[in-house]
Amino acid sequence: MSQLFINNACKNLKDREEVFLDVHEKALEGTAKKDKLRKMEKVLSDEVNINLIH
Repeated sequence: MSQLFINNACKNLKDREEVFLDVHEKALEGTAKKDKLRKMEKVLSDEVNINLIH
């Protein structure tokens, strides 16, 4: 194999790794946002239930 081929292969792997990490980070952010929304929804639901009881 030529050195150029090896260098290109390494660069492609590094590029793919960066894309993977970026996508993974965005997925984690999305999960965190969903969790935060669920907690807010629960708090609001609890508040509504408390108000209905009183």
